[in-house]
Amino acid sequence: MTEKTPLLAGFFYGLLRYSLLRMSTPVFTQRLALIGALVLMLCSCSQVDVSSLPDVPQVRIDNFLPGVQAQLTEAYAAVEAKPANAKANGNLAMMLQTYKQFAAADTMYARTRLIEPNRFDWAYLHGVVLMAVGKPEQAIEALEQSLTLTDAYPWATIRLAELKAGQGDLIAAEALYDEVLRNAAPFSEAFFSHGKFLMDRGRIDQAIEAFNEALRLSGNLGAAYYQLGLAYRQQNRRELAQKNFALAKKHQGYSADSSDRVLNKLLPLNLSDTPFVHRAKVLAESGRFDQAQRFIEMALERNPDSVAAHASMIGMAARQGDFAAVDKHFAAARKIEPRNAKIYFNLGIARIGEQRLVEAATAFEQSIERDDTDPNAYVQLATLRHQSGSSDKARSLLERALSLEPGHQTANWLMGELVLTDGDAASAQNYLVKATSDTHPMGAMMLAKLAEARLALSDFDGAAQALDRARTALDQSPVPGLGQRIDDLTRELDAARIDD
Repeated sequence: MTEKTPLLAGFFYGLLRYSLLRMSTPVFTQRLALIGALVLMLCSCSQVDVSSLPDVPQVRIDNFLPGVQAQLTEAYAAVEAKPANAKANGNLAMMLQTYKQFAAADTMYARTRLIEPNRFDWAYLHGVVLMAVGKPEQAIEALEQSLTLTDAYPWATIRLAELKAGQGDLIAAEALYDEVLRNAAPFSEAFFSHGKFLMDRGRIDQAIEAFNEALRLSGNLGAAYYQLGLAYRQQNRRELAQKNFALAKKHQGYSADSSDRVLNKLLPLNLSDTPFVHRAKVLAESGRFDQAQRFIEMALERNPDSVAAHASMIGMAARQGDFAAVDKHFAAARKIEPRNAKIYFNLGIARIGEQRLVEAATAFEQSIERDDTDPNAYVQLATLRHQSGSSDKARSLLERALSLEPGHQTANWLMGELVLTDGDAASAQNYLVKATSDTHPMGAMMLAKLAEARLALSDFDGAAQALDRARTALDQSPVPGLGQRIDDLTRELDAARIDD
């Protein structure tokens, strides 16, 4: 079975009829006949034997949102109607890639490239998908071909360099990186990728320069902070390593706005709410709440029944003091998915902001009832129980949180405070050492409490060290009244040293 694309032939056929009506000279007619013969020859050469193409892969679409199901159904129908049409096949391939159906996208790009082998987009996007499905040799072939179909495309070159490095062809990889960094306009992905390449080669100083350049171009690329932390740790520069690991955690998930124009063509195809919710989370974690809220609003425009979006809006509305919006989004989310634990957790946080502490405790209890594996819900409830004077209940909740996540910072801090109040300074120190952080917003309070525990244990040098760190942390994140407490502990320490 073959299919012809009649547009070009139809155009020339219309031109031929029009010209024959207007012109009747033998020479002109002869020339048009030659043109017509050429067109017929080109059309016959463009025939595609559909039976030679890979079968169209089928994917389950019933797990997608209704709008996405309709979108994919329409795309499949277009391929069925025109099985050798490059646009129809390529469009389906891009949709499958957008929704992370990579195996099916691999097959569809292979079909599309057989139909239209000289289109850069198909070869490049196929290479990206082949990387995702773990086929490096085929990905190299696709990306190398893509670069023969365009003057230059640095994002394809960077991906090819990563693959060459992964295959052990370090000379080729270095040459590709040099080509991009020398000739292309600077972009963060290039420096970040090159930095990882340099790290793997043991060229730590150069890697640090590359990661810093990536950060200069991107702002807050969490992965670059993490790689810097690794680099500084290899150089035994512990303070810089700790600082960058903390920044990596703060900006976890943040990615630079890519200028990869071909890959960006996939973005409008995604009708789900997921990328918008994810982007909002990243923006919120970096303190850009207005932008985060806009992304959540876009997610709800695409899917009004998105529980994740409603849950995020509960937290954002609470942060803005818009508690009517909190109630609105909680009611909407509960109607859609009443067993969702996250909406109750976020409601609890909002109720704390309203100083409705009894209702906050009830919300956290309901969150735990729906998901008893989230340590954060236990910690929040323990805090409220401790504030209300139920220390035993608070301790039990914190023990549960620490059984789920032994390194949970806030749980260790609160447990340290509880056992220190009970007079167990040794246990308190063990908990507080796990909790203390120079970069945490409440780091100064944690360090002051650690100093108090060490003072009770007559560890005067350790207490002095903790107090010095507390002062530094307090300068970065002021806490009302804490400076006086640190001064009081310093005087107690001085007096204890004299007595000793």
